[in-house]
Amino acid sequence: MKNLPLLLTSCIEPRYTNGVVRNDPNIRLNDYAHSLKSWIKKGGWNKIVFADNSGWTENHIRSELSSRIGNSILDSCEFEILCCDDTPRPELHYGYSELGIFDQAVAKSYLLQHSSHFMKATGRLYFPKADLLRDQLDETILFWVDARSHILFWSTNQITTQLMIFSTEFYRNNLYDIRKRMSPDLPFIEPFLFNILLPWNRKSGCRFRWPVNIDPEGVAAHSGINYSSGRRRFHSNLRAISRQMFPGIWF
Repeated sequence: MKNLPLLLTSCIEPRYTNGVVRNDPNIRLNDYAHSLKSWIKKGGWNKIVFADNSGWTENHIRSELSSRIGNSILDSCEFEILCCDDTPRPELHYGYSELGIFDQAVAKSYLLQHSSHFMKATGRLYFPKADLLRDQLDETILFWVDARSHILFWSTNQITTQLMIFSTEFYRNNLYDIRKRMSPDLPFIEPFLFNILLPWNRKSGCRFRWPVNIDPEGVAAHSGINYSSGRRRFHSNLRAISRQMFPGIWF
C-alpha cells in the first residue's frame, strides 16, 4: 500500500504539563517539523494527516510548520491539517485525549475516509523502518500493532501506541469512542488498548507483533530520553533478539 495515509497525532501546546518534560511549544514544534520532514523526504510518504488538539488554527499550524521546513516540502505530498477538539479529560493519562484525536480523524479526515487503512504515529517521532510495514500490508489486515507482555523479568500487558496500523472500517466499527471505557483503574492507553484488542488475538487479520523492531527517532516527551541513546539501543537489541529466539513471548 504505497499510498497508505499517515496520521500524525499532535499536541503542540499541552494543556496538561504535569509529568511532561518536553512541554515547551517551540521545542515541540521543532520536533513535529523535523519528524514531518523526515516522513516526507526520507520515508517517501505522500499522504499525511497532521491532527492537533492544541486549539491552534489550521493557518497558524501551517505557517509554523512551513517556516521550519518550507512550503515546497509540504506541497510535495497530500498534506491535511486537522484541528481537533480537546475536551477536558477525567482523571486519566494523555491517552484519553490521544484516542479523541483518532476518533475525530476517522470521522473528519478526507484522506482517512478515502482509504481502507491508515498508519498512526506519534507526531514528534519518525520511524525509519515504517515502510517495511507499509510494504507488507494488505487488505485483509484489521489491525497491526506491537504488543508486550514482558519487560525483562516483569510481566506487563501493553501496546506500543507510538506506531499502529488500523483498517479504517475496523476502527470505525469497533474502536470509535472507546475512550469512554477508560477509568482511573486503567488510566493509561497502552494497557487499555491491549485489553481492548486482545480478544481478537489469533483471529484472521489481527496482528500483535512487528516482524522486526521498528524503532523511533526523537526524544520522549515524559522522560526527555533520546530514543537513540545507548540505554534505548540496548533495550532495542534485546527485543530484536527475543523476536527471533522467543517469538511466542512478547518482550
